[in-house]
Amino acid sequence: MAAVGSETAPPSVYDRRDTQGHSARTSRGNSSDGQDNSQAPQRSRTKPGLVAQLAVGSFAAGTATCISAPFDLIKARLQLQRLDQGKILGATAAAAAATTETGPITRYRGMFHAGFVIIRDEGPLALWSGLQAALWRALTYSGVRLGLYQPIRDWYASLVGEYTRGHAQPSTSVTGSPTTPSAPIAVKLLAGATSGALGALVGTPFEAVKVRMQSGRYPYRSTWEALQAMAAEGAISARPSLLGPVGALWNGAAATAARAATITATQVGLYDVVKTTVTDTTGWPAADARVFLSAAMLAGFFSTTSSSAFDVIKTTQQGKPHGVYRGMADCAVQIWRKEGIFAFFKGWVPAYVRLGPHTLITLWVYEFARRMLGYTTL
Repeated sequence: MAAVGSETAPPSVYDRRDTQGHSARTSRGNSSDGQDNSQAPQRSRTKPGLVAQLAVGSFAAGTATCISAPFDLIKARLQLQRLDQGKILGATAAAAAATTETGPITRYRGMFHAGFVIIRDEGPLALWSGLQAALWRALTYSGVRLGLYQPIRDWYASLVGEYTRGHAQPSTSVTGSPTTPSAPIAVKLLAGATSGALGALVGTPFEAVKVRMQSGRYPYRSTWEALQAMAAEGAISARPSLLGPVGALWNGAAATAARAATITATQVGLYDVVKTTVTDTTGWPAADARVFLSAAMLAGFFSTTSSSAFDVIKTTQQGKPHGVYRGMADCAVQIWRKEGIFAFFKGWVPAYVRLGPHTLITLWVYEFARRMLGYTTL
């Protein structure tokens, strides 16, 4: 009998590798006793504890962040370029020069033009502006959303199993395939939304610092200096909050949580669904690089599109001092009135170019690290 402390990974209705089994894997697993025995160590791997889950998630997200940082910066610049730069505290001379008497001008005409202008005017390393804050964000926000996804998913799965067993479906449980096809997708989306929202609430201050350092309008020399400046704004904002510095540090938290919930639900939940569909359709092995690539890109497409409006609102709120907007709804209304519905899709192309590879790298590193540490895969 296994000890309680050595929690082994039970098969789950949400792990298609154990319950359904793709044709390619099944044929390999049943072809000979030798191949069957080679699978035994994988089935005996243990589920990582909470600390290990958070650590592996942070490592995977940090790796992907270093690679995708230039696209994230370009996206933020495109979303922020129409803001009233002259009213931003600490605006640089270059930002002030971009504002005329009639309002801000459009400096960037698209993703490639923005990249060219940034490199020409600020140097190649400017594409990695705010990387320090982005890594802190990865350690907090991404570490929590990835680290908590599996525990939350398994908990929701157990609730589904108890519900189905109590409704005259004794053959359906957390260790068996569900009779309702939509149940796995619903559980994964809900688990992703929950872990994403929790991660965003933890990492919002670093998210805001990252946006400001990427904008090129604030002369911050470090993440700590930016956090201090943001906290100081709580006492001098246009609409002082009872929470003061805390409210300033969590400026845009609602939009950040909504965006993170949407992204994690579609990015992590749909990734598994799309990967399974591609494998069943093409016959490629689940570990094939083509499967990972196509699944990540499709999941990235849905993630980018579904979260675009929240991303624009979040960036707009965090790009200005605390108190300029009364909240997420007020910010959305002002964006709508000034720029129209299409303003909520500003920066979509660089966001997708970033999120697709970012999804692929994050999940690949995450699952690779888990395997190397002897843990079950996601």
